[in-house]
Amino acid sequence: MDLDRVLADFVRKAESAAQELLEMIRALAGRWHQGRPGQKRDFEVGRLLEELLGIPANSSKSPDYKGIEIKASRRNAGTRQTLFAKVPDWSISPLKSSAQILDAFGYQRAEKYARQLRCTVSAKAPNTQGLFLVVENASGLLLEASTVPTHPKVAYWPVEGLQAALLAKHPETFWVSAACKKDGDREAFKYEHVLHTLKPMASALPTLLEAGTITVDHLITRKLDGHVSEQGPLFKIPRKNFDLLFPPGELYTL
Repeated sequence: MDLDRVLADFVRKAESAAQELLEMIRALAGRWHQGRPGQKRDFEVGRLLEELLGIPANSSKSPDYKGIEIKASRRNAGTRQTLFAKVPDWSISPLKSSAQILDAFGYQRAEKYARQLRCTVSAKAPNTQGLFLVVENASGLLLEASTVPTHPKVAYWPVEGLQAALLAKHPETFWVSAACKKDGDREAFKYEHVLHTLKPMASALPTLLEAGTITVDHLITRKLDGHVSEQGPLFKIPRKNFDLLFPPGELYTL
């Protein structure tokens, strides 16, 4: 089998998977779908879509459906969309775990948690915990730094590792936007649009981090029993800035 035939077969399969997924999502359009009672967090809109599509919840670094990543969010151009999750390289980081970051910068606000750190970290300016990002171009590292004298340097990520995570997660992505409304103790969602993008421009990642366009969210908690969990760190970008990271995609109205 020659190379042209192999490539043509690959393209046909990719197009078939995208068309199949688009039709599955279109079958859900035009009506409201109820989320779980009491669940009004950002990930509920995506969790519900995957449940409706019969796709198991995906916490891995791999795409969701036949090589296609599915990301759903509320209809809002200013919404920050999660690109990927990536822990620092603890071997080169001053603080060696999420638990140590939590101890240094966390707080106690909710009775059901012993300690929390839920914040956005940007290169634009320090946040209320004093955390900010610095792209060290010479070393090829992203530094999470702080204004706290005892912890001026917090954690490091190799930029190449971040670029690899971006490319692995988003070779092909359906970005689904939904209208939302309150429905008793639930939220309801109506899926309205799909933006279909292909391979991101990973070379733009350091510049977007340096500009504060891509940010990092910590979601660290210590339960009352002492167990520490980290749902991130999550690397996010506003939907309105997709064109800075992704080549022009196809927009579908459902």
